Amino acid sequence: DVLLLITCYFLSSFVTHLLIGSPYYAGLWNNLFALCVGYVVLGSPKRLFTATGINPVCELRNLIHAITGSFVIVIALNGLVGRVTRNEIITVGLAFPMTALFAPLARHCMRRFCARQNWWGENVIIVGSGPQSAAVYEFLKRFPQRGLKLIGVVDCNPADYWDSVGESEMEFLGTTDELLTICRRKKCHWVF
Repeated sequence: DVLLLITCYFLSSFVTHLLIGSPYYAGLWNNLFALCVGYVVLGSPKRLFTATGINPVCELRNLIHAITGSFVIVIALNGLVGRVTRNEIITVGLAFPMTALFAPLARHCMRRFCARQNWWGENVIIVGSGPQSAAVYEFLKRFPQRGLKLIGVVDCNPADYWDSVGESEMEFLGTTDELLTICRRKKCHWVF
């Protein structure tokens, strides 16, 4: 996210330079620093930097709020400590919509890339082996970019698992009485 912010701001600064012909303004590095710090400070309580667990609609809304807030901080700080130049207004006017457009796309692409890596995501155990567990399994399999990696199933009765699941790829880990031990052993913090 921060790399995208910096790239969009630099690109907008360059376009501003081409449009109005003035040299890059001296406050560029200060503005970049304020922009990035503002984004991290505003995005952290909105859970933008967790690997899992945020609803995509909430994530998009929180992302746009954090981006908007960080650009407002840049303009407000410039107004408080000096003056807001024409370069800054044009640069922010170009960088804001560019960042708001490309940030969700960049996040989506990065999640798809990370979903293929073994180190990314959190382990999940499904309790039960009925149709609902099969539906959860299919959902997690279809959307690996959510960051939830299924490691197996626990059920009250192993016979229920074998009767209802059959040839599924879901691994049987044990009974529900052993759930806490299994979670500790498999380093799992998510249970469905």
